[in-house]
Amino acid sequence: MFPTIVRDEKSLKRKDYVFGIRDVGAAKAWPIEAFSGRAVINDAIGSRNIVLIGDAMTRSVRAYERQGFTFSQSEGLDQVAGPSGIWTITESALIGPSGVRLARVPGHISYWFAWDGYLGLESDLYKGGTKH
Repeated sequence: MFPTIVRDEKSLKRKDYVFGIRDVGAAKAWPIEAFSGRAVINDAIGSRNIVLIGDAMTRSVRAYERQGFTFSQSEGLDQVAGPSGIWTITESALIGPSGVRLARVPGHISYWFAWDGYLGLESDLYKGGTKH
């Protein structure tokens, strides 16, 4: 198709998929493989605390504000475990048992070569960490 340069293929190959978020003054990508087994990842982008809920098999990820909360997997496909019990995953928000709503954070799936080629050194890459 067309030539592209990828800085580093040690951790990701150019056609590996990533989920990326661009925020004010920050950008970060998470390899889709980090979401194997319907993973829940508590992380941050810049100063914004987020929770990412994904499934590598279906190549789908959603990100939400998490404030200071910590989340983990639960039995239901549309739920996560969090403070005070089970939270419901919706398109627009993560909804707590008491009705607290945490807004969804926009992001998208991309090939690594496209993400790295566009953002390069301006972006962080998730290397692992708080995965539940």
